[in-house]
Parts: sequence; C-alpha cells; structure tokens
Amino acid sequence: YSVDISLTAGSTHPITVKAQDASGNLSAASAITNVTVDNTAPTTPAAAPALTAGTNTGISNSDGITNLTSGLAFSAGAGAVENNATVQLYDGGTLVATVTAAADGSYSFTGVALTAGAHSLTIKAVDAANNTSAASPALALTIDSTAPAINSSTVIGSNAYIDVVFAEGVYGSATAASALSSPGA
Repeated sequence: YSVDISLTAGSTHPITVKAQDASGNLSAASAITNVTVDNTAPTTPAAAPALTAGTNTGISNSDGITNLTSGLAFSAGAGAVENNATVQLYDGGTLVATVTAAADGSYSFTGVALTAGAHSLTIKAVDAANNTSAASPALALTIDSTAPAINSSTVIGSNAYIDVVFAEGVYGSATAASALSSPGA
C-alpha cells in the first residue's frame, strides 16, 4: 500500500500508520518514523583540493607540479566540506575518486592516478539526502613525468667551461639555457 503526501522541505515530520479493516476496526498506530525533507545542497567547498606535500614533487610544496602519475594524494582540513559528506574529486567534468569526509569535515584522497599533462581538479560534496554542492575552485595541476632533455653541450676554452642547453627550463633556471662551470674555473 502506498500513499502520496506533501511534506514541507527543511522540516522533520513524525509519521505513523493505522490500518482499518472492512468492518471498520482500526489498529493502534505504528511506531513513529521521522522523515526529514532535505533538498538543500551542501555549501560549495571554498577551497580547491590540495596536493599533499608528499606527492608534490615540484620546486615548492604549493606549485601544483608533480612528476607522479599514480599514488597522488589530495586533502583538506576540518571544515572543508559538510561533516560526513561524500566527497567527489573531478578532473574537469570526469569523476576521478570518491571518499567520505570525517566528522569534522576534513577529507583525504590517496592512491589517485592521473595521466601526464595539465589537469583542473575540483571537489563536490554530496550529503546524506544525495544533494550535491557546486564545484569548488579548481587546482591547476601539472604532471610532468619526462626529464628535461639536453639539446646540446659545448666545451668552451681550456678551463673546461661547459655550456649546456636543455629542452625546457630546469630547477634554478627560468630559461632553457644554463651555463655550468667546473670548480676553480
């Protein structure tokens, strides 16, 4: 048996059921079942997911650059999302991973695999009533798993001055050309 009833959103409604037979005999009321109507999406997460320091292999722990394509970890502290919400990690419009937030609203994704290249990562929170928040701001992540190539090297002069030209900028240099010299030169 089913019946359609209208309930006010945002409220808890105690529901009981009674049965009546053909002779008009009415049963006692069933135990109360509380029904909460929740059609409000969780608050939009205010911050982008953060690549954890252990998997951020770039020059700094906050540059959004890594050379890892697997075993990536992303996290946020207390209050990042609704307590105990399901947290979804997206790369653009593609769902990549799902975890459950802790009771304090923190979350942690581990073991995430992504391909080399540029990524735009966001999170969404999903509450117990299956309402989904809007996407968080995006983390621009670059996965560069290719070592820089040496395009050329030249020994210049008798004191072993070496000029090395890389295919891309390397650590400590904003350009693709870097000069190295031997100690005492």
